[in-house]
Amino acid sequence: MNEVAAEQCEAGETLLRDRNYRAALNHFTEQLRLQPGSPRVVKAAAEALLGCLDEPDIAGTPEWQGRDWLCRTLILQSKCLRTPPILHELIAKHQDSSKVDPGPKIAAALETSMRRIQDEGGVNKNAVLMMLILRASIRGWITQQEISSYHLSWLPRFAVDDMVLIYSCMFDPIHYQQNRADIVSLLALQPDPNELVRVFSLPQLLLFEWITGRSLFGEIRCLDSLVVPQLNADKSTATVSAVKSLIVRHHPGETGISGDAQRALESHGSLFELVNIVAETRGRLPRDSRHSRRLSMRFFDHRGFQRLRAGINLVLARIPTAFPRRRRLKVAVCVSGQLRGFKQAFRTWQRTLLNGVDHELFVDSWTGIGRSGAEPFRSVLPFEGANFTRAYRDVCLLTPFEEIRHRYPKLFSTLAASGNVSKAEIQSFYGTPHVRLDDDQEVPFKAWSNQQKMHAKIESSVRMARDSGVAFDLVIRIRPDQPIRGRGFSWRDLLAFCRQQPILFADHALGVHYGNLMIGDQFAISAPDVMDVYAKTWIDYPRIADEGLFQCPASFQGHATLAQVCWLHGITVRKIPMFFDALREAEPLSSLLIRDCLQVDAEGRMDPTDVLLLNSISQDVHDV
Repeated sequence: MNEVAAEQCEAGETLLRDRNYRAALNHFTEQLRLQPGSPRVVKAAAEALLGCLDEPDIAGTPEWQGRDWLCRTLILQSKCLRTPPILHELIAKHQDSSKVDPGPKIAAALETSMRRIQDEGGVNKNAVLMMLILRASIRGWITQQEISSYHLSWLPRFAVDDMVLIYSCMFDPIHYQQNRADIVSLLALQPDPNELVRVFSLPQLLLFEWITGRSLFGEIRCLDSLVVPQLNADKSTATVSAVKSLIVRHHPGETGISGDAQRALESHGSLFELVNIVAETRGRLPRDSRHSRRLSMRFFDHRGFQRLRAGINLVLARIPTAFPRRRRLKVAVCVSGQLRGFKQAFRTWQRTLLNGVDHELFVDSWTGIGRSGAEPFRSVLPFEGANFTRAYRDVCLLTPFEEIRHRYPKLFSTLAASGNVSKAEIQSFYGTPHVRLDDDQEVPFKAWSNQQKMHAKIESSVRMARDSGVAFDLVIRIRPDQPIRGRGFSWRDLLAFCRQQPILFADHALGVHYGNLMIGDQFAISAPDVMDVYAKTWIDYPRIADEGLFQCPASFQGHATLAQVCWLHGITVRKIPMFFDALREAEPLSSLLIRDCLQVDAEGRMDPTDVLLLNSISQDVHDV
């Protein structure tokens, strides 16, 4: 990009920063005619286009009708080689982050241009991608069957970076489920791995496994003839990392393959060692050939049955059982993470989660409960009382926060002290001697990321249960601040599932989000051996990441790191039939305690600010 073009881009980007989208759109329409291959220009034009769509009824105005060239250029993106296409990525992010679905508005605005592309026979890969991103919002001009036909015919030409946009079903039950269904139908029609490898790349096939939860390379001969030889044959980073992931996931161990494939794998010493370690662990996981015939297990995933079961469980919880007919299951409840809102959440567990089993709690957390600060910009303040909270925010608008802290030292020292807990306090509250608390402001924890802290505490809490010497039937991992409204399953059904196969139930089933394999990371339950694999992610994952497996960065990631370890060990992850509430915040400082602190801080001064705050907190105390 020459100096003049760069200056033009900077001028247009200033319009974007000022939210003058119409002017920016006019500016970058001209720039796009001059520089259709520039990613910078394409991105700015796409941002201006989407910004204009927020203006009322612009898509129906004569002005918009003249935008057909721009819309078609951005949809097709023929001159700019950037992958994934820029407008498409921006739309996907809008659909992912917006509270109100922007899909229908965007689809309506682009309909004329997309129709013209189809009518004129100009459909390319990027046009198909746009159909797939917006397919839940497209109405009338093309059928879902036609979109599926385009999808499957163009699929072999999709790059992996394209595919991350169109199968993001993990947290989005609306936009991309039909895209996933197309892949499921494709694999049902083409089960032969030899044919699949001829048409698709190994990174694509690995994504197919993740998207569908189906194994494509479970047989030894597939690994031997199709996968292992590509360790050295193809130097593409994505291909090699996909090959490594497929081998680690599906290889049966040292005696699994022979000949050239065996020698190719053995030449990668550390990978071969990892393959054998994972295969050995996988072989120890539960696999009971005697499948339970409990009728209720057939309805385990049925939402209506789950609600009925949750109601029955709540009724049974109120009926004392003096003489149980059979042994109650032993369940370890491993509580890990910051203790914000732990008291409120635990009361819900007592009514729902812990009924009908003999349970023992193992708590591994931090001395700081994770209470939010008192900075006025926070949406949740650590103070009780609506009147005081309003007055406090008003005062902070006129006075710097540091000055507020200086004026009310007793209030802020009390707030800081109440944000910490002791081991004895937690032991008493949960009724268990199994408690460990660390100060996350000390070495080595101070230098850790939140994700490192989470994974480390999961591991140590489950290890605490394992080291107790008790033979538990099931092990639970749960955050302290996770409330539960209902338990929509019977314990016996859950145990039967966990004995039949390597399976783990989490708050979200295994799925794909922007090309990353993910599971819920706030709750998990399974048999002890499976939970050991899940919990040892903290120990085992660094070695996995060192081998450069597909989508395995060096750093620990929420949802994704646990998912990778489970998938590589052949653990199926399903959604637990449980009804969760929103995570609880730490209990606020009480109005009575706030009033007492303010009286101490204002003694001998009592200026208008003190009077305002004291009057507001006194009203809150009176209202309680």
